[in-house]
Amino acid sequence: MIPPEEKKKSSDAKAIEKIGHEQKRPKIYFDPELQNLPDSYGRDIVKILYKNPLSVFVFWEVSEQTLTKVVNSLGSSIGQCHMKLFVKYLNESKHKAEKTIELPPFTNNWYLKFDSPVKNLKIEVAVFSADGRFVILLHSAEISLPHNKPSMEVDSDWISEKWVSEGWVDNSSGQVKLINWGDMVIHPMGSSEHHA
Repeated sequence: MIPPEEKKKSSDAKAIEKIGHEQKRPKIYFDPELQNLPDSYGRDIVKILYKNPLSVFVFWEVSEQTLTKVVNSLGSSIGQCHMKLFVKYLNESKHKAEKTIELPPFTNNWYLKFDSPVKNLKIEVAVFSADGRFVILLHSAEISLPHNKPSMEVDSDWISEKWVSEGWVDNSSGQVKLINWGDMVIHPMGSSEHHA
């Protein structure tokens, strides 16, 4: 057993050591160069971020070098060109759908909302000349939005015998699906009850 005076000495030493360590830590939060984010990073990039099952946030950056090269290839000046977003996806019926969004000058982000979760969502950022010619500058990775309702598919390893005996699941097609889950209440610790 450690004597009380040794415990106190031990905890005091740890506290002093901790204070000393904190004083050596750099004060990055007070560095003026690190307090503000830059307006741009000089990269060509487009990203899609999930907001919820029905909407996403898209942001992009086109480097000055890339934009100048593309505008020159179109035989235009930057003042004569404008940008558009091409939004491509599969809708809930699995049909291909497209939207074109005219972008106001100096825009580098956009919120997109959908009526239902979409699959294979892809964004392209394009520059258009005054005569309608265009070059696609950026292509996003393809993503699918998550479902906005519970899945009716269940892993067969996690099915309770009670679910099968009371007719809550159907395994006739080889895939296990919940069929009457609206009446089933899942309780903590894995027990479940059926309420009529």
